[in-house]
Amino acid sequence: MKILFLLPDLFVPPAKGNSYLIYNLLSYVTKHADCDLVLVADTTINKDNAVLTIREHFPSVGDILIFDKPAGIKRSQQRARFLLAGHHQAVGNYWNKSLAEWLMDRTQRGNYDIVHFDMLYMTPYIAYCRNVHTVLVPSDAYSLTSLNIYKNTRNIKYKARLLIEYLIMSRCEHKTYHMFDLVCPVAETDSAYLRKK
Repeated sequence: MKILFLLPDLFVPPAKGNSYLIYNLLSYVTKHADCDLVLVADTTINKDNAVLTIREHFPSVGDILIFDKPAGIKRSQQRARFLLAGHHQAVGNYWNKSLAEWLMDRTQRGNYDIVHFDMLYMTPYIAYCRNVHTVLVPSDAYSLTSLNIYKNTRNIKYKARLLIEYLIMSRCEHKTYHMFDLVCPVAETDSAYLRKK
């Protein structure tokens, strides 16, 4: 089995919850399947060093490709574009057209059995996957998180912001999650919430 992992940011060494999640998942999966990694990272990182660091931790991984995040005015433009298209604006921080084209080419040719999308930020790339099973690990049901915080705060300004965040996230989940073969939040509460949606 050949699996492609699409990852937002460098995750080695793990420094926060999401990077620990993908680190531990890869520690297991790379022992049982052939895996390639694609990352979207800041232009400031040294890509050669990043690849060497990943290989130190995961010597059995196949290809490791790093694409650049948009920067400056381009990032602002992408954020606005994705918000208007029904996504959360943060996904614009991770958009790379070259990656989209690369992904379409590889999946059309049948290079992978599964594409693993890590986090909400990678969801727009689902439109470029053909002839392949897809799995999204969004960590949380973000609209549920926003809704729960909204219900438990009294600050009017903060409540308004959370309501907007809830509406954006709810629209995003409704618009894109059904395109994946499988969506796997970490908590069962989040899974049950998304199933109802």
